[in-house]
Amino acid sequence: MKKKIFILFTYIIYVEIILQLISFTRYVYLKRQFNTRILENNKQNWFFGNSANSRYITDHNNLSAEFFPYTGYILSPLTTENIHISQNHIRTTSHNPLNYNGNTTNIYMFGGSTLFGVYANDSHTIPSLLASILNNESDSYMVSNYGQIGYNSGQELHYLISELQKGNIPDIVLFYDGANDVVSKMYYTYEPNDYIIFEDQITSNLGNILRFGRDINLTIPNNSIFDIQKISTLFGGLKNIKIVDYPYKLVSELQNQNISNTPAILHYANNSLESLPQDIVHTYAVNMQVIQKLAEAYKFQYFLFWQPTVATKKISPEEHTIVNNDNVKSQSDIYIKTTSLIRKMNMNHWHDLTNAFSEVSKPLYIDSVHISPEGNKIIAQQVADILIPYMK
Repeated sequence: MKKKIFILFTYIIYVEIILQLISFTRYVYLKRQFNTRILENNKQNWFFGNSANSRYITDHNNLSAEFFPYTGYILSPLTTENIHISQNHIRTTSHNPLNYNGNTTNIYMFGGSTLFGVYANDSHTIPSLLASILNNESDSYMVSNYGQIGYNSGQELHYLISELQKGNIPDIVLFYDGANDVVSKMYYTYEPNDYIIFEDQITSNLGNILRFGRDINLTIPNNSIFDIQKISTLFGGLKNIKIVDYPYKLVSELQNQNISNTPAILHYANNSLESLPQDIVHTYAVNMQVIQKLAEAYKFQYFLFWQPTVATKKISPEEHTIVNNDNVKSQSDIYIKTTSLIRKMNMNHWHDLTNAFSEVSKPLYIDSVHISPEGNKIIAQQVADILIPYMK
């Protein structure tokens, strides 16, 4: 009897080892496929196709984040050839005055990755280019780049409050929003029992759209035991024992045949496309009301800028591959509807920049939201044109 049990146990071990090797081989194969696809996409992209711009891909991959109260996360300090993030988690702004004095106007700029300047060096971000314009005649404006990848207006509000709590009181606060307010709502609005892209990332990272130094391709996890994190946590539990996990998945799949397992397109409840823009506008408007109260209490001016996206630009031939994507199309549709609703509110201090590139035929968009340094320059000039009359 003992011999039979031993033989059975041996067979189970052999089967498990084979299944683990199959799982790990699949992971390696998919990972290589993914990396190859990314490289091919970058070669076809008009911006990254220029070898001089490939450095920004490396810089972007070097970005990481750490926990930060109320906003969920904040960019970690980093020094590369193009990006300098201080120990205070603030990116360097070029063209600021060398000496700060009592006559210097302190300008804080809040936004997501577009404001941060994810595909630009320090001197070509929107804050740096704005500082260059404002300080062209006199070095009296100190611009600070508080942009954080993935931040929406709610996170920016909490970020501002954290600065006020430290006694850092600005003279002027600028918010550059839109894309992340829409996208963050879209990621959390989906049909029950349906697949949502980046679901594992969201549930594991406190709503962190930016990865916490995890695998770049979050949709291709390494589910085998050949992973250092799983080994260090006793193989990650039963879900990584394939002789248990695979039958469980098979039964679950048979019981839930209606569940989509294709992560290519975001799925929403039937009424979401109508109700979602209203929800986005409501949340954004409430955040702006709180900012208004803070401005009154702390005596600073504030300006609200609603950013353009590829949906509001005359598309160049180089940008066609960006818009021919189902996710981009659905996001663009919701973004346009959201923008239309906000316009009707006639919100104080709100400035619509969605048409900033409407007459620009040359390519500016690297993806559906992020723009080239040349695009940053156009935005900085439009922001300056709105600001300067208030400063005189």
